[in-house]
Amino acid sequence: MAIAILVVPTEPRVGLTTVALGLVHALDRKGIPVGFCKPIGQPHATDTGPERSTRLARAVTSLNPPEPMSAAEAENLLGHDRENILLEEVIARYERAAQKASVVVVEGLVDTEERSYGTHLNAKMAQSLDARIIIVAAPGRDNPRQVAELVEVVAQAYGGIRHERMIGCIVNLLDAPVDPTGHIRFDFSRAEDIPDQGHAAELQAECARRWPETFKLLGCIPWQRDLIAPRVQDIRHMIGAQVLNEGQLERRVTHVALGARTLTNSCQDLRAGAMVIMPGDRDDLLLATCMAAIGGTHVAAVLLTGGIKPDPRVWKLCDPALATGLPVLTIPYSSMQSVLYLPYINLEIPLDDHDRMQRAVETVASHITLEWQEPLLTAIEERRLSPPAFRHMLVERAHRANKRIILPEGNEPRTIEAAIICHQRNIARCVLMGDAGRMHRLSARRGMTIPPGIEIIDPTQVDPRYIVAMVKLRQDKELSPGLAEEQLHDPVVLGTMMLQLGEVDGLVSGAVHTTANTIRPALQLIKTAPGVKLVSSIFFMCLPEHQHRPQRRRAGRYRHSERRVGPGLRHHAAGGDAQLQHRHLRHRQQRGEGQGSDPHRPRTATGFADRWPLTVRRGGHQGGGPKQGTRQSGRRSGHGIHLSRSQHRQHDLQGGTTQRRRNQHRSDVARLVQAGERPIARRASGRHRVHHRPDRDSGRAGGGTGARRPALNLHSRSNTSTRAGGRLLQMILLDRRRK
Repeated sequence: MAIAILVVPTEPRVGLTTVALGLVHALDRKGIPVGFCKPIGQPHATDTGPERSTRLARAVTSLNPPEPMSAAEAENLLGHDRENILLEEVIARYERAAQKASVVVVEGLVDTEERSYGTHLNAKMAQSLDARIIIVAAPGRDNPRQVAELVEVVAQAYGGIRHERMIGCIVNLLDAPVDPTGHIRFDFSRAEDIPDQGHAAELQAECARRWPETFKLLGCIPWQRDLIAPRVQDIRHMIGAQVLNEGQLERRVTHVALGARTLTNSCQDLRAGAMVIMPGDRDDLLLATCMAAIGGTHVAAVLLTGGIKPDPRVWKLCDPALATGLPVLTIPYSSMQSVLYLPYINLEIPLDDHDRMQRAVETVASHITLEWQEPLLTAIEERRLSPPAFRHMLVERAHRANKRIILPEGNEPRTIEAAIICHQRNIARCVLMGDAGRMHRLSARRGMTIPPGIEIIDPTQVDPRYIVAMVKLRQDKELSPGLAEEQLHDPVVLGTMMLQLGEVDGLVSGAVHTTANTIRPALQLIKTAPGVKLVSSIFFMCLPEHQHRPQRRRAGRYRHSERRVGPGLRHHAAGGDAQLQHRHLRHRQQRGEGQGSDPHRPRTATGFADRWPLTVRRGGHQGGGPKQGTRQSGRRSGHGIHLSRSQHRQHDLQGGTTQRRRNQHRSDVARLVQAGERPIARRASGRHRVHHRPDRDSGRAGGGTGARRPALNLHSRSNTSTRAGGRLLQMILLDRRRK
């Protein structure tokens, strides 16, 4: 199974697409079968055509990545709380890209002012694809420490830099020219750019000092003028210039020369890759530029401003230069406006500029280290299936199976909605059973429309052949045709009969009907296979990624108490255990067992409690320490002593019938009362509440933890509990009067 590598940015304009395709090229040069996928399209503000990343990948590589989901479609699913469907679509596109690949590079989304959900979806995609993550950053005006801190902050959205999925970081556009705001601006006035090689070394040292060995700096890609230089035709489209001489519009513009000086001082600006901007009436500069082009200087283009066109006589003198391929453009703006507009042009690689993209990919691939890929490919043999991936697998299998499924609960809105979704996603051929008019009304209330492809069957109109078949199947029960017709009016029975006859491939019920009503017709009509007597079920649980979330503990839940329980004996334990053992010790001392006994021997209660061991249920209280003389109901704090589930089960089994259990309980209570012991109430069911009294022996009754003395609830809704509690109270009072 292919390994997914998700490439995510720290901020906009970091060259995410270039780095992703460069990573694809680097893995391909290593001989690793690699794929590329852009699950969700994110067009630039100036883009009007198809999605950029996928088109460029098809142009510079031999891959055929799938078409991404549009941003509008993704936002629609997010707006309607259908994120699961969105992730399944992401999985579907990833699977198509991973058919013949061992590694698939997935390009993530960018957080923008208009669309701020990029990081959220990137984290969800990483979890769904079980992807490894590479962060792409651009220093801008930040120093190495600030770059490392920014990467660490962004990594927190994906589990932190120490997470098992995190591979490392790639720094792009190192030493790029930036404006005071930190944005990369192409300074056309500079003819040369000499990158500072010391920044890369400082950045590597800072990252090696701060980051663990599992998260590394994978590469530093320097900024290069040739990789950012646009073509003349690109500038023409951006500024809306008119072409006077087409020439070679594919020439690249590396810097700009403004013809505002005399001819003598302007000659030094006439160099290769320069776009000369001059007013349309500067015939001297135009002729000088043409002479330089004839002399072999590869001038990029001439831009005439002010909307002024050269004189025809001067233009005729320029014919030899124009024949060399020199482009000449004109624009109605002034020279100053034209120069100020150029630094803000879109420097993204156009879709048809394959040469520029190829050189950028080669540069990125040559600066990326791949020491991390070998242990990654050898250690990971199989990718874990996330819930979206598992659902996608089931949907794909269901699509290939093309089964006809009967839904007898057609009058349920949830069933109708599920049938519509299954039809839209081509999961199965659904058949709804119920009143057609009611179905359409219910679907209209929810803003849905039942498509014509969904079949609707009225269960009140029973086909006679179903009656004959059911009578034949139930002939051992002497089922009459009239009774069979009456039973077939039940949608579940009718659907089961259709399943038995092979008219449908499956039946789904349970939204309204109980499990018994769903299973009983199948056992009666379909029956079990020969030799099979048991009927079982199976279900799948799509759990999210396991994350350790420590439970919030109340303040007084595990507060330790120190209590003197006997001469020379000091016992340390949790609050509930300490008070329970303290109570048991006093119980033994009153019966004459405290003197000379081993204090370290396990202390247990006697009588009824010996037969049924006690379990302590601890519940915390948000309050502080204990308060003397405060009475609080144990129902609020959740304290009490009760029998465990297994003890109750054993007690019920020993008691036999209900009356025998009551008699046994009464005899046990009466024996305890006669012996001078305090009875311990048991819980007969979840409806029987147990109220508690503060333990006078413990010296505390308020907000702390500890064992409480249970008292029977005489105000229960159960008549049985009320009568038993009343009789027990009468027995206790009568015993006290006799004494």
